[in-house]
Amino acid sequence: MIDPKFHEPEAWESPEFSPDGGSEESDVHTAVGYALSQWERLEMNFANLFATLVESESAAASRAFGSIASHRGRIDALHDAAEVYFSNRPDAERFAQYKKLVKLSSKASARRNEIAHGLSEKYADSGHHGGGWYLVPAQYNTKKNKLLVFFDSDRGPHTFTTAKYALAPNQIREFSNGFHTLSQSIANFGRQLRKAQQNPAPSD
Repeated sequence: MIDPKFHEPEAWESPEFSPDGGSEESDVHTAVGYALSQWERLEMNFANLFATLVESESAAASRAFGSIASHRGRIDALHDAAEVYFSNRPDAERFAQYKKLVKLSSKASARRNEIAHGLSEKYADSGHHGGGWYLVPAQYNTKKNKLLVFFDSDRGPHTFTTAKYALAPNQIREFSNGFHTLSQSIANFGRQLRKAQQNPAPSD
């Protein structure tokens, strides 16, 4: 489902703890698998966009892009290609659109990393406030855990966790929709560029 709210940076902020987790541990695992699949489609569309920006019909472009290990590194390569592409084709509106998509993907990447590196945890029995199964960071993950436990009685069973995030299955699925939305936007943007390449505007 395409959800335009994911074109706004605020949609990619870490959500509040949900009072309702999954009824089964498999609910978390299924949601995680789907989310990561949607993220890989996004990366694939970035690879296609890279090939468009370097103006290559060869599979060599996407293979070279895919050999870069990190999302941050791939984005840096994309930026380098975009700078050359748009310097040869001055188009402020499209360049701004490109930069917005990349900025949004960087925010989305933070949520993807939480989903990819979390583990399933049950805080209380399903049906209780804060009960059910959640995706949380491993306790060894220093950046994603507080040094001291939170204390907020309104959080129910979440009161005593050090975790900075606890994603219920429905929240993971929501981010999956966001990954899909961005993926489609990147694909559409690439198609616009390829169409412009095939039908260049007449020179003055």
